Amino acid sequence: MICGPNNKEERKAIPPIYTISYSCELENCKTYEIKVEPPEEMAAFLKTAKLIRHHEYQIKYIDYNHGVICPEYKAGDGEYVVVVPWFLVFGSPYPIQIHLYACEKYSTNISRGQRWAAEETRIKFKLKTFSHTTLGRAFKSLDRFQKRSLEGRFGRGVKFCKGVAKPSSLNSKTIDGAEFKAQEGNRRFPSVEDTAARRKAMSKFLRPFRKAAKKVSVEAAGRKFVKYFYGKTRRLLL
Repeated sequence: MICGPNNKEERKAIPPIYTISYSCELENCKTYEIKVEPPEEMAAFLKTAKLIRHHEYQIKYIDYNHGVICPEYKAGDGEYVVVVPWFLVFGSPYPIQIHLYACEKYSTNISRGQRWAAEETRIKFKLKTFSHTTLGRAFKSLDRFQKRSLEGRFGRGVKFCKGVAKPSSLNSKTIDGAEFKAQEGNRRFPSVEDTAARRKAMSKFLRPFRKAAKKVSVEAAGRKFVKYFYGKTRRLLL
């Protein structure tokens, strides 16, 4: 849902920039509407910017459905900035800590499949729905994220894990270096062995989240993980 006027041609020419706010918490939030506040570092920007609209997103967490209201500003130079909370994942009704938990479960239990990890996630967060296909999409997105870091696309010092094949070294006939044994008309889904290397790499990537979750809540661990990598890359995880 987008509230307010919307010039589609202008928006197409100047796509918005997303900046993360850490002011919102979900763990103990029992209100339907969550209004996102701009982070302190936007103070100088807001002096010349104009609030032009709000975006509303729907998310599910524990026993509550929340409407998340995100402000969008336009600066004098025509730049658009949308302020989003750290937990928001575009196109998903689940906050990012749920996706991180599911991917961590899947990546650290090599003998288990995505259906098992999805079921564990549903139980943990009291969800009626959270499918293995949702987990698969999140895993694929995070997998691309950590592989890009190896190619130096996020700048110096941003290397999340080592010993993982770069995307350019893979092709459609291989999965993590293991050859796809598929003949014409007889294709199969990747086996546990096929995905083992990717899951091992993801386990390394999610290690900071896993270690933090042993000391604090999953939400606090997710927030810390997002804040660290956004600070390094200025990119959204999902």
